[in-house]
Amino acid sequence: MNTKGYIPQSTTIKSLLTKEQQEILTAIINEDATFFDNEITEDIYNILFEYYMDEMPYGIMKARTGDPDKWILNQLQFEFNK
Repeated sequence: MNTKGYIPQSTTIKSLLTKEQQEILTAIINEDATFFDNEITEDIYNILFEYYMDEMPYGIMKARTGDPDKWILNQLQFEFNK
């Protein structure tokens, strides 16, 4: 599946992000950008961190046993079939 230009259709995540953030999220999912490239991507990370907080293992959430940003990216890629 070609995901270039793909905007996630998940109503829940989509409703949390502005149109611009949704487009940048597509680049993050495609690994063309990271969560820490600029202020907008950091805002996206913070929104998604809160969104996934209940699902994220405690050790990863506290960055003791893994990286929260990588965990979130893996969730997004799984969820949107990248």
